[in-house]
Amino acid sequence: MLGCFWMGVNQTVFCTVKGLVRDRDRFLALELDLGSNKVWDLPGGKVRYREDPLVALKREVLEETGLEVSVGRLLGTWYFFRQGDRNQVVATLFDCGVACRNLVVRQTHHGSETFSQFKWVTKDEFLSDDFVVSHPSLKQLIAGLDWGS
Repeated sequence: MLGCFWMGVNQTVFCTVKGLVRDRDRFLALELDLGSNKVWDLPGGKVRYREDPLVALKREVLEETGLEVSVGRLLGTWYFFRQGDRNQVVATLFDCGVACRNLVVRQTHHGSETFSQFKWVTKDEFLSDDFVVSHPSLKQLIAGLDWGS
C-alpha cells in the first residue's frame, strides 16, 4: 500500500513518494535547508488525498526541479522523523528516468521547503560522509540497490 496516514496522540505518520531520478550512473540529490541543519534528500513529496501515487511523484518532481520524469519500478522504502514536529514520514522510492540529457534545475524553493543546492551524484558519493541525510535508512536503501539495471 503506497498511501497512508495515521494520527495518534501528538503523533502523525505521513506517506510520501520519492524518485531516484537517474541520468546514466548518477542520480539527482537535493540539499534541503532546515534552518540550523541541512540534509540531502531525493525529489518527491506527499501524496494528496485521492491522488494516484505515481501521478503525485511526477507532479512533485516537476514542481521541485522542473524535470519531467518517467516512473519505473519500485525500489524500496525508508523513513525519517521531521525535525520540528517529530512526525514520522515513510517514503516509497521509485526509479525514474528523464527524457533530456541537458538538465537544468529551475527552482530552489518549493512550498515551505528551501533547497540549498541540487547535485548529480554517484552512489558512492551519496553514501560518503559528505552527504548527511535525514535518517540512516535512506543510505541503507541506496547502498542495497542494484545499479546494473
